[in-house]
Amino acid sequence: MALPNDGFHDELARAFAEYREACPAPELSDGFMPGIWRGIEARCGFSMTVRRISRRFVTAAVALCLLMAILLTIPRTPNAAVGYASSTYLEALATDHSIEDIPITDLEHRDGGVE
Repeated sequence: MALPNDGFHDELARAFAEYREACPAPELSDGFMPGIWRGIEARCGFSMTVRRISRRFVTAAVALCLLMAILLTIPRTPNAAVGYASSTYLEALATDHSIEDIPITDLEHRDGGVE
């Protein structure tokens, strides 16, 4: 039994044969694949470099954010050796030595009074 489009298949076979004659298969050598990859990398070199650098920056930024978040969540305990650096502003004001703690002799020297 013959297919109804038998002429179409013959034409298609002839077109493929003409194509093979017009465009012969290239000879494959040892440098074929490395040459292909060099061409691909030359076309995508700059964009791939930018993409790679941006990925590293994003990774570093995420790591830095996580580190800062961890450091901010660690509870701090006041340390007597550190002094004002580890206390809050209100605690520093409460423990601050006011002008009443300065000896009176120092005030007399500053005002030009009697020694």
